[in-house]
Amino acid sequence: KEAKELLDCTKTVWEAPERLICFGDIHGDIDAFEEMLIVAGLTKEKGGDWVAGSTVVVQNGDILDRGTGEVDVLKRMVS
Repeated sequence: KEAKELLDCTKTVWEAPERLICFGDIHGDIDAFEEMLIVAGLTKEKGGDWVAGSTVVVQNGDILDRGTGEVDVLKRMVS
């Protein structure tokens, strides 16, 4: 039942977060991704802790497929 609830895609209206940031097409470029986090005010330094409170981040586009930092990008996204 819990998995079914998590995968239920019938909900089409969501309450808007206070702040929403969307990134696209990171392509495994960890340096550019870290810079995006800083410029967006989500962290203060490369590898830094989250400082953006309840901000919601959406990643739209390719995360992997070109750069040499693919594993680092994935690790950073879940940190």
